[in-house]
Amino acid sequence: MTLCRRCNNEFDRSSPSGCRFHRDAFVCRPHPPDHYAFELNDAMYKQLLEKNWAAKFWDCCGAEDQGAPGCATANHVGWDD
Repeated sequence: MTLCRRCNNEFDRSSPSGCRFHRDAFVCRPHPPDHYAFELNDAMYKQLLEKNWAAKFWDCCGAEDQGAPGCATANHVGWDD
């Protein structure tokens, strides 16, 4: 068995399909629900931080659960590939 560098699961090299992973990082970026984080100006950002409202989500798909299944699928990739 080989460890996949994308999903961190073990896989058999003879059947490498079935990898589910996120293409981007899990981030903490405050933003109101009706705006994207990159639309914020300094005043809006400061107000959100003062309210201690941090939005945590996968940057690739927007899933808010860090344990959410990957949003992309591909063949597994070993560390020695």
